[in-house]
Amino acid sequence: MKFLFIVSGTRNFPSSRVRVFQFLPYLQAHGLPFDVLNMRADGVGNQGLYRRWARRSLRLIQLCWYVLRADRYRVVFIQKYLPPVGLLFLLRYLNCNIIYDFDDAIFLLHQGQPRSGLRRLWHRVLQYRLSCVLRLSKQVIVSNDFLKEYAQAYNPQVVILPSVVNTDLHSPQPREVSADRPVVIGWIGTPLNSLYLKSLQKVFRALSEQYGDRIMIELVGSGPIHFEGVNVVTRNWSLDEEVDRLRHFDIGIMPLPDDLWSRGKAGYKLLLYMAVGLSCVASPVGVNVHLIQEGYNGFLARSDEEWIEKLGALVESPALRQRLGTRGRDCVVHKYSTSVIAPQWIQLLQSTAG
Repeated sequence: MKFLFIVSGTRNFPSSRVRVFQFLPYLQAHGLPFDVLNMRADGVGNQGLYRRWARRSLRLIQLCWYVLRADRYRVVFIQKYLPPVGLLFLLRYLNCNIIYDFDDAIFLLHQGQPRSGLRRLWHRVLQYRLSCVLRLSKQVIVSNDFLKEYAQAYNPQVVILPSVVNTDLHSPQPREVSADRPVVIGWIGTPLNSLYLKSLQKVFRALSEQYGDRIMIELVGSGPIHFEGVNVVTRNWSLDEEVDRLRHFDIGIMPLPDDLWSRGKAGYKLLLYMAVGLSCVASPVGVNVHLIQEGYNGFLARSDEEWIEKLGALVESPALRQRLGTRGRDCVVHKYSTSVIAPQWIQLLQSTAG
């Protein structure tokens, strides 16, 4: 019998790629067959309203088809997607071996989302769906303690599996150190999360005044963004170019506000930086404080002054960047790599199947 994976998006969606797709080759290597249903297509947001609803309706029909055949699968693994409640109860009736996995605080409204009455109403519907899927699942998987605490209010069978990186693919390459080449302070993410960069506007301006053309701020996936008096370069994100974009950085940054949504994040951005050997500076929020050992494999910054001080120290010292980057890479390879977590992930699937 096969495993069924119902995922929230394609490989281009970070959570689906990180929490499911990168593990599937390990299933294949163990001779374990599976089917995958994507509940969202690439580029849907760029299509007209009619096309969007047509595509979503088609996927809902496909979901109904898979649910009706759920008894043919060993395990139904649902990644972050929140099924309609009626389908969820039917699925539970046909197959009790349900695993639910989520890696964000999806029970909260994201800071970047509108706060309209309709949005709040829809969010309450999603919260109810989440509570149902948590109660009806045989096993719940989360990425950190904050999410585990929430999930355990509905289901005692909760385990933490951190988000991880394929360290064979995301690997370092020698970096050129030259007076003619600026030190690149880089960030990678999505337009929705680029709002966090605004908190560093004064930091970027102060560093630009101090170092001028010696530094460059490079933002990948942020969309158009401008900071007055700062040398900012924005680049589009693509999966094929992700590793090369990261390798072009010298320093990776992860600013976050200290709010509930941020505490639910999995720290994947930091793991990407560290996997390719970058030195990092991050806000001390959520899992960041567990990933970074201050001064050993990176820096944590609580204020503008600390951001300026620690980024400045890294700009000034290629040796410091190299030392922290090497230690960060070692941390990811031994604790947060796909090859380390994949056996635990497969074991969890098989134990849930009984």
